[in-house]
Amino acid sequence: MLKNQSVISVATIAPFHSTTVLPYIELFIKYGDVIDYVNHQFYTDKVRSPKGYLAAFQLRATQFDKDKLLPSYEVNGRGIQGDAFSDALNLLEAKLDLMSME
Repeated sequence: MLKNQSVISVATIAPFHSTTVLPYIELFIKYGDVIDYVNHQFYTDKVRSPKGYLAAFQLRATQFDKDKLLPSYEVNGRGIQGDAFSDALNLLEAKLDLMSME
């Protein structure tokens, strides 16, 4: 593996909605122990509201390790942006805080 050979120090995958996510899930199941981050391209899910973003993140957190899943967005006219993205992150943070207390 590239990490074992010190060719790379961080391994990421970047699944997105318009391609089938299933191969990425299978890849994560097989190599999740060496994958450091999952940078799911949430803007491809056509998320437009903070609650929609939270729902999309919760779905992807069931498919990938929630601790490795990065919140992301597109800045060129697609996806949730600006204050709505900040609101979505606040919802996400509150939800994750509640989950860690359970």
